[in-house]
Amino acid sequence: MIGNPVECYLTTADGASKLQQQPTIYFDKQRTTNDVPPYCILFLSGIQFQQMDGFGGSFTDFSSYLILKVLSESSRQQLMQSLFSKTNGIQLGFIRQPMGATDFSRMGNAYTYDETEGDSSLSNFSINKDKENIIPCLQLAKQMNPQLLVMLTPWSVPSWCKTNNSILGTTNVEAHLKPECYPIVANYFIKTIQAYSSVGIPIYAMTVQNEPLYAPTNYAGCIMTSQEQINFISNYLGPLMKQSSISTKLLCFDHNFDHAEYPLQVLSDGKANAFVSGTAFHPYTTEAGHDVMSMVHDAFPDKEMYLTEASGGNWIPQWESAFLDQMQHMIRAPRNWCKAVVCITPSKTLVFSHFEHSYIGILHWILMEALVSSITRAIVEVLLLLTHKPNKSNTMWITIQWVI
Repeated sequence: MIGNPVECYLTTADGASKLQQQPTIYFDKQRTTNDVPPYCILFLSGIQFQQMDGFGGSFTDFSSYLILKVLSESSRQQLMQSLFSKTNGIQLGFIRQPMGATDFSRMGNAYTYDETEGDSSLSNFSINKDKENIIPCLQLAKQMNPQLLVMLTPWSVPSWCKTNNSILGTTNVEAHLKPECYPIVANYFIKTIQAYSSVGIPIYAMTVQNEPLYAPTNYAGCIMTSQEQINFISNYLGPLMKQSSISTKLLCFDHNFDHAEYPLQVLSDGKANAFVSGTAFHPYTTEAGHDVMSMVHDAFPDKEMYLTEASGGNWIPQWESAFLDQMQHMIRAPRNWCKAVVCITPSKTLVFSHFEHSYIGILHWILMEALVSSITRAIVEVLLLLTHKPNKSNTMWITIQWVI
C-alpha cells in the first residue's frame, strides 16, 4: 500500500468548494504513534467491529416519479450510475423503501397496498402503485449494483386496520393498530416481501413501524407502543415469518435516540428477542446522541444497529448546517456499531413551497452524492471495501480511529 496514489476531492462546509479535485497524495511510510499528522485515518488491525451493510437513501413516491418521468433517459442513466455504479459512481449499497405513503409522497397520493375495507384475506392486495415508478428505479439500481440491499418500512398499514380508520397518524384520535387486525397486518408484511421478491427485489430487512411514537396529523403514521410492538412481533409477525420461511431481518423501534428504553424493552422480551435481529434509529433529537446505539449494543451484543433515516428540514436550513449535520451521521454512526446509514431528504431550501415537506425529488439524491463523494468518500470506500462481505480467505478486519 505504501506509495499507492490516492485521489482527493474536497467539499467544504461553507460550500465554497464542492467536489473539487485536489493534488494526488501517496501513502507514506509507516509512522509511529507520536508522528501522526493532524489529519489522518489510523488503521489498527486485529480488532473486529461490525461488518458494514452500506450507505444510501430512499426511492420515495416523489423522487422515483421525478427520476423516471421527468429526467431524460441520458440524465437518468447519468444520475443512477453516479449513485450505484462501482466504476462510474459511489456504489450506494443500502436502500430503505417505504411501504406505501410517506411524508415524502406527492400531493394527493397517499396509499397503502390494500385500501379495500374489511378485506381480511387481503385478496385485493397489490403493489401496482409501486410498479409505476419506485420498482423500476429499484430494478435499475440493482442492475448497476447487484449487491444492493433493500429494507422496507411502513408509515401506515391499511387505514381500516387502524383505530382512526385513516392513513394519517392522527385525525380526531391518534392511530393504533386494531388488535383484531394484528393477524391481517402480519400477513400484509409477508405479502409485501413476497411481492417485491417476485419482481426481483429481495428484501434484506424491515421494521414494523416508522417512528412508532409519533402520530402526524398531515401525513401517514401510526402509534405503536413498545408493549404493542412486543405483542405484534412475538405472537403474530415473528411466527408467521418463520412459518412462511421468510429470512428477512426484522428490526425493532425505528425512532429517535432519546427513547432507548423502547428497543431495550423489546429486546428484553424473550419471545420478541428471538425474532428481532437488531434496532433501527433516527437522530431527530438533541436529548441523546449516536452513542445510544453503543449502549443498546452493549446490552445486547448479538443484535445489530442501523441508522435508517437522517434527513434535513427547517431545523438545518443552510448549506453549512445541513452539510455538517449529515457528516456527523456518516462518521458517528459507524463508530457506534451502526451497520448502515440512510439519508432520506435534503434541507428545506431545496423544497418547492407548494409541495412543502413533500418535494425531496432528485435533489436529495444529488445532495447525498455530494456529501458521500466528498470528504467522506474515502471513509465510505474503506468501510465498504474492507468490511462489506469480505473474502474469508483474505480478510483484514480494521479499527478506524477518526482524527477529523
